[in-house]
Amino acid sequence: MTYGPEDAGRTPISPAGRGRPWPLIVAAAGLLVAGAAGIAVYLVAGRAGGDEATIRRLTENFAVAVAREDQARIIGLLCAEEARGVVQDDDYDPDNHRVVSGRGTVSIRISDIQVAGDVASARVTHRSRSVSTLHFRREAGGWKVCAPAGER
Repeated sequence: MTYGPEDAGRTPISPAGRGRPWPLIVAAAGLLVAGAAGIAVYLVAGRAGGDEATIRRLTENFAVAVAREDQARIIGLLCAEEARGVVQDDDYDPDNHRVVSGRGTVSIRISDIQVAGDVASARVTHRSRSVSTLHFRREAGGWKVCAPAGER
């Protein structure tokens, strides 16, 4: 192979290196597959952890809304079916915008959050030591408080 002045500063490529891109292609494909697998694991694991954190916040928000007797907020945290049942009840007053102030925090302990697809549950221990289970349903991409599927 001959080089002229126009080739100064260039690295020569040996003829043996031409036509053998397979090691690079295999390595790139391996990195691509490993990266895709890593992303899939992250998304699946992140969704489960994200669901639990979301349900924990929803439970806290629901408890505060109930303590404050915030009718509008309670309805907003319920699944559509439960919310419809509340607004169709004879005791429902759409003009009731009263919210009890001074009850912005509640003393509850949330445990045993179970997520199974689009349904979930959480165990709630109240300050009075009474224990209840809240049930949730994924609705329109978000979690809502809802009666368990078996009660329908």
